[in-house]
Amino acid sequence: MLRRDSQGYLSGTMLDGEDFVAGLRSEGYEVAGRRIFLAGAGGAASGIAFALGKHGAAALTRYNRTRRRAEQLAERVKATWPSLEVTVGDASHSGSEIAINGTLLGMKDDDPIPMDPAGLAPGMVAADVVIRREATPFLAAAARRGCAAHNGLPMLAGQIDLMIEFMLSEEGQDPKSGETG
Repeated sequence: MLRRDSQGYLSGTMLDGEDFVAGLRSEGYEVAGRRIFLAGAGGAASGIAFALGKHGAAALTRYNRTRRRAEQLAERVKATWPSLEVTVGDASHSGSEIAINGTLLGMKDDDPIPMDPAGLAPGMVAADVVIRREATPFLAAAARRGCAAHNGLPMLAGQIDLMIEFMLSEEGQDPKSGETG
């Protein structure tokens, strides 16, 4: 999101990560201290990775079809949040407490599931960024395996408040982090 300040400069911030974490929290799922698996390395997944570090996740396993993109994002996240254990893995996510689909896979019925559903287990939270559908193939597979399913709609709901905060904040300062955009 961009805005022009009183001196004519543009400043901006990305809300996807903060929105996603706020959406999880609104449904009772805390990220602090959790082991999290995140599929994807695009814009939304990048924002989510940084927000997970900011909000105290214990460990983050990154996965992307293009391994180098996952490695690059992992390096950037680790540089920003050195106390966060960041690794790059494969499509298996066993040992995670929260598994997140940070890709667009799931917008259509015939989309492949972005991670191995065999690693889904009761007690895990399966979360998705897709907002066009309430139940993606990934979330349906997770529900069949006894996981709590969290779709992308709560992420969308939190954007309005964060947009208002950003637009009303002074001199392009990110209202959540205090960093300038």
